[in-house]
Amino acid sequence: TVGQNHVEPWCNLEAVFLLTMVVGLTIYEAGYVPPRNTKHVILKSLVCVFIATIVWYVIGFAFAFGSQGNAFIGNGNFTNIDF
Repeated sequence: TVGQNHVEPWCNLEAVFLLTMVVGLTIYEAGYVPPRNTKHVILKSLVCVFIATIVWYVIGFAFAFGSQGNAFIGNGNFTNIDF
């Protein structure tokens, strides 16, 4: 298994990649709409990132790094509370 020392930097790097992709997709989408709708495209992307962050905090972290479970999926620490 991979030690805990290697997990955190990798997750941070992947978060940077993901946010870079979101910015790129936002610019791509904004280029295909009329200029008056550009603000709506940017707001849509920000709302999607916000919702995804909340869902990751509530559910995703426990599935990825839960303290209980098996080698495939964890099932503890939902919202960082040990249920």
